[in-house]
Amino acid sequence: MTDLIRHRADVKERYLPTVRNLARALQVSPATVAKAWRVLSDAGLIRTNGSQGTRVVGEEPPGHRLESVTVGLPTQLDLMSPAPDPALLPDIQPHLAEVLRSGTISDFNRYSGETLIAPLADYARRTWPFDAGTIVPCGGCYDGVLLLLDVLARAGTRVAVESPTAAPVLDQLEFLRCEIVPVATDSAGMIPSALAETRDVQVVVVQTRFSSPDGHTMTADRAAELASVLRTWRTAPVVIESDPAPLFAAGPDVSLGTWLRDRVVLVRGWNKSHGPDLRVALIGGAPNVVRLARRRRAMGSVWTSRLLQGTLSLMLADDAVAATVAVAAEQYRQRRAALAGELGRLGIETYGTEGFSVWVPVGDQHTALQVLRAYRISAAAGSSFTHHPDRQHHLRIATTQLPVQHAAEVALAVHEAASAPGAVARS
Repeated sequence: MTDLIRHRADVKERYLPTVRNLARALQVSPATVAKAWRVLSDAGLIRTNGSQGTRVVGEEPPGHRLESVTVGLPTQLDLMSPAPDPALLPDIQPHLAEVLRSGTISDFNRYSGETLIAPLADYARRTWPFDAGTIVPCGGCYDGVLLLLDVLARAGTRVAVESPTAAPVLDQLEFLRCEIVPVATDSAGMIPSALAETRDVQVVVVQTRFSSPDGHTMTADRAAELASVLRTWRTAPVVIESDPAPLFAAGPDVSLGTWLRDRVVLVRGWNKSHGPDLRVALIGGAPNVVRLARRRRAMGSVWTSRLLQGTLSLMLADDAVAATVAVAAEQYRQRRAALAGELGRLGIETYGTEGFSVWVPVGDQHTALQVLRAYRISAAAGSSFTHHPDRQHHLRIATTQLPVQHAAEVALAVHEAASAPGAVARS
């Protein structure tokens, strides 16, 4: 049996023999082997990929994609984490105090009642880009996306994702043993012709704006094109959209839900703009999918803290907070634009127009990270954000806490890192 298994040392994968070859070797019928393959596939232990063969999936899913590069770096300038700048966040204390004053202890000390408070639900319905229908609260934008993947996907489910995309999405798909189908992107997000080539996917995951790691922003025309592609498919995949910083985004508030209302679920959060500890995001859209998410939550955390929901709803209604958020949004735009502009002057092209980071092509990501480390600068390796081999030689450089006046010197260090001897540069 072991002689029949092909080893691919470069990717540390083991490929199984064809059904006919194994049946011949074991002197059993091909139907028996095919049935065994189906059992193993349903258990998430093997995965078949057409002409490329059937491969053995590791017993343990991979760990956190950014974990290995965030520990123990002796850095002076952290450009790895795109966390919001604490100095630009609004003060939550008066609004939390107001929630405590206006409510009663019994309101917060009971298991019964609505899981989503009315003011936050009303705000969402007024601002949603399509009919939100039933809305489910969750603990942050990524939490909502992961919850939806948990109810929609299982081992072997084909899921189309942007390449590059957010690392936590890839972590979850690998944990669930899904088949990740990378789709090329440009400054407006997924490229329709690239999505059209995938076919037979059950779920599509997109970021509409303020995307990680590249800062692309979906336009209305692009959303309409993607919806048109999906309409032609024989199967009807569910589209999961994330909008992690709606009040920071300068791009248009568009959604595929305008065209595919019963197949699109949008997750929207405010942690980046109003406070990391305000773990509140909302899920709305395709009724059947949202109901699944609500049932899944009922098995665990049940609801998101109504104290936090109340605090966020008051902050969203406060003009002074809105002004603070607008100032922060402009600061983040300036910081990102400063680095992107300096890199452009040095001949390094980045794309995307907004977000908390820039996506920089380099000759070899490992060499580039070592060069930046010599400058006591940390960044994230592109391989954490994509399965596509042609997109891995990049760095994600966070700009949220990069002072504008330091953009030129950082750009020079990045230029040296990008052109350091290593693999041939890839676009």
